[in-house]
Amino acid sequence: MNRREVLTRLSACAALVTSARRAWAGNAVASRAAELYARAIVFDANLSPPLQVTFPFPAQMLDLVRQSGVTAVKTSLGGFNDGFAETVEAIAALQRVFENYPDVYVQVRAHADFAAAKRQKRLGVILSFESVVMLEDKLERIELFRGLGVA
Repeated sequence: MNRREVLTRLSACAALVTSARRAWAGNAVASRAAELYARAIVFDANLSPPLQVTFPFPAQMLDLVRQSGVTAVKTSLGGFNDGFAETVEAIAALQRVFENYPDVYVQVRAHADFAAAKRQKRLGVILSFESVVMLEDKLERIELFRGLGVA
């Protein structure tokens, strides 16, 4: 996904959220639902955080992340057939994002990180795999990836 596609999707999400907020205005049930959503830890287990390849990220994209109300996402690394080197490179890229935007993104490594992300209005990111190809038949790499924060 390129920068233009990310921004287009984020803009569509922002428009949807804005439309929903307008529709909820004055509706008592919707107001209670909005209040519940504001207090809840919102976790999407099948979403990658909004990212792009180059720095700096556009302010509009970062603002959308901050205003989304999503507490954390689980992102899968390594695809179905990426090898060890490509997967480590993907983890390093996400680490750069965490380092460059610590006020927006945080890596979730423990349960308490969900509450901290919610309280600090940051997007928590859980790193995970959906295959084992990146191990390349070397089981000792499980501990290496665990040390890098892959759940």
